[in-house]
Amino acid sequence: FFLMIRRPPRSTQSRSSAASDVYKRQVGMLFTLRNALTIGVRFSAVRRQFGPPNEAEQSLLEYPQVQQRLIPYVANLFVHWFGAQAIGQLWYSNQGILFENKNPLLTEVHALLSMIKPINSWLTQSGIQEMRQLLGGLGYSSFSKLGQYLSDNDIQQTCLLYTSPSPRDRQKSRMPSSA
Repeated sequence: FFLMIRRPPRSTQSRSSAASDVYKRQVGMLFTLRNALTIGVRFSAVRRQFGPPNEAEQSLLEYPQVQQRLIPYVANLFVHWFGAQAIGQLWYSNQGILFENKNPLLTEVHALLSMIKPINSWLTQSGIQEMRQLLGGLGYSSFSKLGQYLSDNDIQQTCLLYTSPSPRDRQKSRMPSSA
């Protein structure tokens, strides 16, 4: 069911900018989360253990606690994916007028991209970690690739604290080093 999630269109010379690169990084994080969830869901569906007395072992996916760990991340992935698609569609459909003077759309797109970056990075990091723990010992082996996903996504972690000087606050810097 993750096959419907596809990569964004490639940049061309006329459709490339820092904001489109930020958008692509956000989508890339969602691809990483999709891959981690695919590993977790497949493992949970195939792995069997325990079960009622005198009956066959159950798939891990049948346990309510495993479902409570997996389903919220799958639901979040879809919500964030469709949100990212809407922002991307807004960006690409208004490419011609986006950088004109006094364009309110530019501020809107920038705000949306700035808002989803920390949320996507935190969701991806916690989702990969949850899948790693769900797989048990296999999640910590290099075979699962979850450790690589975790270290690749680590650089994307974002703090919401805004510490650089604002244009509206030129007299006093809010940087911690200048305090």
